[in-house]
Amino acid sequence: MLSSIVEDYKSLQNNIDKIIEQSGYRLEYISEKMGMNKKSFCLKRNNTNFTVDEIERLLNVIHAEDLEDEILLKMSLEAEKDAEYVELKDGLL
Repeated sequence: MLSSIVEDYKSLQNNIDKIIEQSGYRLEYISEKMGMNKKSFCLKRNNTNFTVDEIERLLNVIHAEDLEDEILLKMSLEAEKDAEYVELKDGLL
């Protein structure tokens, strides 16, 4: 269970750019609502190094139930695809 939480967090961190893009919000709006200047926000976004608290604030700013469902579905499909790849690879060894 703990490894699942860590994997979910990693997936969220790796997909944060997609989440921001799909939200439709402007970077200035998000950074302002998070209490960050735009330059710092963009650096964190480009380097995908948001802290857990910053990701939580970001998600609270852009929270939209439909967007959340879409993101979770994509993450789930990616995880299934990765699992199938691992199973296939393990089966060949």
